[in-house]
Amino acid sequence: MQHSLQSRTNRPTAANCQRFATAAIVLAFTAGWGFGQGDAANSDRVVEARQASMVLASVAMPVIADMATGRAAYDPDRALVLSERVASLAATSAELFPPSSSANSRSRTRASVWRDKASFDGDMRQYVRLTATLAGAARTRSLEALREPALNVAQACRSCHRSYADLD
Repeated sequence: MQHSLQSRTNRPTAANCQRFATAAIVLAFTAGWGFGQGDAANSDRVVEARQASMVLASVAMPVIADMATGRAAYDPDRALVLSERVASLAATSAELFPPSSSANSRSRTRASVWRDKASFDGDMRQYVRLTATLAGAARTRSLEALREPALNVAQACRSCHRSYADLD
């Protein structure tokens, strides 16, 4: 089954990115507002915010990775903006996995997140650290400084999604 937010090339489509950008704005204003407290409607909102956050990061990371690996021209301004956005999204990601969203039918999160929450939380903390390092590297405006952190974040994303998400 194809991920509903992405085109056949496995890249998010522009229309869906715009829709999820709106959800991300809502996320930015509602972070810390008790997503874990909720009823079914609240569970739907947290799952939508979680998916929006991941989609937005998945739009930015291939651009950063392409610059880091030489598949695209290095643009230090763009690398900085995208890296800071990814770090900001990562910083709010942990609160987007409250237990109240574990049974939501719209979620693509595997049960292993809830069974071994301590391990998942450790992986999320690592993701936050790696994205902060990426943003710091981008601030140097050095392509060489950006390379390793970009590859580390990309690897962390792949590893986490293999372990914790059903993304067919």
